[in-house]
Amino acid sequence: MIKRNVKLSAPVSVLLALLCGFSAALSPLNNNVSDQAKSFAVNVSDRVPSSAIAPSSVEPVFDAGDYLDEIAAEGKYTWKKEKFPLKVFIKPDPTIPGFKTAMPDMVRSSFDEWTEAVSGKVSWAEVSSPAQADITVCWTDEAVDHGRGTEGGRTKTFAKINHATNKGTIDRAEMTLLTRLPYGEGHLGDAEMKRAYLHEVGHAYGLTGHSTTRGDVMYYAVGPKQNAILGARDIATLNRLYSGYPELARGNRPNSGV
Repeated sequence: MIKRNVKLSAPVSVLLALLCGFSAALSPLNNNVSDQAKSFAVNVSDRVPSSAIAPSSVEPVFDAGDYLDEIAAEGKYTWKKEKFPLKVFIKPDPTIPGFKTAMPDMVRSSFDEWTEAVSGKVSWAEVSSPAQADITVCWTDEAVDHGRGTEGGRTKTFAKINHATNKGTIDRAEMTLLTRLPYGEGHLGDAEMKRAYLHEVGHAYGLTGHSTTRGDVMYYAVGPKQNAILGARDIATLNRLYSGYPELARGNRPNSGV
């Protein structure tokens, strides 16, 4: 078990943590790396405040370029071209305390935003059964406290990696999202949920690590002054990850709504 914990760079009050559990069942992709294959799991903890991560005078920082090298130290993971559109099963459950009817649509729009941002290099289609799905999405009200924050979401991705090239192939992913904060920890607002969903979808598409630049969707902490939208660096990073993949015309992008 390999664990990586990211520390906060600024004072926080109430925290909402996004947890991405990236589990890669490693196996060789060619005969030259058969002796290097082994199994391991990587758990990455994000600390995401639901109120503030720094004084209100601090604005989000958006830098040029991308952060792919920063987040892909343990491998660059992509889905195979022929897997697109990825089949996504979304399981609404009104019986879970804190569940809102708007949550599934927020997830759908998060998948759409990533798709549109990279001109259809990644795409998705909703299916009606988990047995058909490449990615499953569900919710829970069972919050997990990690000492400095509450786990707000988890994306578990199963993949294979070629150690010779440090490139991996994603087979499937499971997303579990929190419906509400524990009593006394504040309110989980729509903007925070949307940013959390964009973040988790980013993990599901292959952005396995976390940016250290405040303002990036894949940054490990979220504050009220940060927009719940993809930034230029987020888009550039996924574009670079899927640089060899074809762009799709808008009319050919499943579930794009365009």
